[in-house]
Amino acid sequence: MKLSWELCYELVRSAFVGILGTTANLAALYFLVHFLGWYYLVGATLAYIINFFVLFFGDKHYTFRNTDNKVMSQFSRYVRVYLWRTVFKILALYLLVEFTYLNYLVAQFIATNVIGTLSYTAVKFWVFNDKQSLKRSVAGRRES
Repeated sequence: MKLSWELCYELVRSAFVGILGTTANLAALYFLVHFLGWYYLVGATLAYIINFFVLFFGDKHYTFRNTDNKVMSQFSRYVRVYLWRTVFKILALYLLVEFTYLNYLVAQFIATNVIGTLSYTAVKFWVFNDKQSLKRSVAGRRES
């Protein structure tokens, strides 16, 4: 299986959006707790919501360069993927720590990468329904 340059660039853009979302999350949390004096769990909740919007619009416009006007439909699907990702990431973290006795940071790293890969695929082919990418993937498999 060959990776096209286009797919490689898309993966780099996706990683950049993820880093941007994480940075926005941490910056918002820090600002809300340290400067506004909010309780850290309330601040974390708002920071999580900010992270969500950064990821949604970053993925839509930058990662996948999607120009569809079906924003509400895409938003609804993205919420479902985001919630699914959160639940399964926490479950994977729990299972890795409790049953394999991995350090929680190592387990978090593994869970983030595995679940992140699955959610990338769901976002690409279900949320933003990139039919052209799907056709290229199928055509690429046939050529192999």
